[in-house]
Amino acid sequence: DRKVYTFKLRRGVKFHNGAEMTADDIKFAIDYTINPKNGAYGLEDLSAVERAEVVDKYALRMHLKQPNPVLLAALTEIRSFSAIPKESLGEGIRKPTTFPPGTGPFKFVEWLPGQRIVFARHEDYWGQKANVDRVVMKEIGDNTVRFTALQAGDVDIIERTPYEWVQQVIEGKIKGIGIAKAARAGARNLEFNVADPPFNNKKLRLAIAHALDRKEIMQAAYLGLAETGDQRFPNGHYWHFDIPAPQYDPNKAKALLKEAGYKGETLELMGNRGEVAEVEGAVIQAQLRKVGVKVELKILERASALEARRQGKYMFKLAGGSDYADPLPAYEEYACEPDPRNRRLNESGYCDKEYDALLRK
Repeated sequence: DRKVYTFKLRRGVKFHNGAEMTADDIKFAIDYTINPKNGAYGLEDLSAVERAEVVDKYALRMHLKQPNPVLLAALTEIRSFSAIPKESLGEGIRKPTTFPPGTGPFKFVEWLPGQRIVFARHEDYWGQKANVDRVVMKEIGDNTVRFTALQAGDVDIIERTPYEWVQQVIEGKIKGIGIAKAARAGARNLEFNVADPPFNNKKLRLAIAHALDRKEIMQAAYLGLAETGDQRFPNGHYWHFDIPAPQYDPNKAKALLKEAGYKGETLELMGNRGEVAEVEGAVIQAQLRKVGVKVELKILERASALEARRQGKYMFKLAGGSDYADPLPAYEEYACEPDPRNRRLNESGYCDKEYDALLRK
């Protein structure tokens, strides 16, 4: 009935504490994750799992509530659940003070919140041993300080490199610094709160879409080191579809604004601090001003922005998106949710029964 999966576990896998990993441990990890009292990150990914069953020491069976074609894709992500020893976490502890042993090539050593997290090589790792003895991940929030630390040799690698320096590295203007470009890293999108005024008005949403020159936004925010898109999956991807999308057309935008009944009200655009929202927002603000739309940019700390989005307390927002292996997790966040003031995945408040039926099908 496509509702039972049996997994044979690799033998001889050692936890960081030296104990061997068995099916009992994996059952515990799954049970912990699907228990809503624990607030586990992978609860949504394993929502189709009814229970886990130990077959023998090295075999585990998962029983599903209904067939789920994306289960295997979800299990390739570490966020679904971590392999941890049985009884290593208590029920209902949402913020553990210690880290249970894992099975990966690096073991946890130290975590100083806001400063650093330290890992050491796991000598009993079952696969290719790590090539370095120790990894220290530092949190350096300021772009300039982060890049200066790289140039000085205080750190070996940085991510979220400011784009103006990326461009200089590419052009060979900064010596001794190399760069690795991801083929696909993620996406940025503009999302409307469609459940409430003013963007419950589809014509107003379309007017905004036609007023935006995405290439100009990309050039300003990313120095052209990205591609414009109109869906979750990029051009050339298996799950990319050639479908019509609103194109940059200021005249059409003005006509739609008139049809929508826009009277010059100020629209509030929200973004997260520490991302490129400030730059993206400034360009969008200028582009919309050209068609007669007033925009106020509201940049919040991540936690405050998340709370506002989940409560539906925003007009439209700049958002990021992950790279997905499968279309269901990419698009299911727009499925209807019961409480418009307590949104989990669907922060836009979008709800279309036909869309939901297609996702289920």
